Amino acid sequence: MMGMEFIGFVLCQDAYQNPVIYDEVGYEGNPSQRWGRLSAEELVDKFWQAITSGTYMTHGETFTHPEDIIWWAKGGTLRGKSPKRIAFLRKIVEESGQSELEPVDRWWVINGVGKNGEL
Repeated sequence: MMGMEFIGFVLCQDAYQNPVIYDEVGYEGNPSQRWGRLSAEELVDKFWQAITSGTYMTHGETFTHPEDIIWWAKGGTLRGKSPKRIAFLRKIVEESGQSELEPVDRWWVINGVGKNGEL
């Protein structure tokens, strides 16, 4: 089910008729903090929620490293599974004509998008 934060984005989009960017949705990783220990599947689900609510979202990860290198703070190599999953989701959306995808019903059919009469 769509999280309350995404319902807020739909409200903002309707009120201001502008794109919404969701930064720091959480991170794929393994620290003890709740915000930094999303699984790849949980993070990709948040990307799907963002796509279906018309929201742009950022990606990051917070895996612990023996040299204290955290990707979102110092850059480096992404080690999680979500980048490949997000790329696959992006490919599906782009091949379906992302610019033409619209919510089926933003207030009733949560997380559903398509093209009227086609997809």
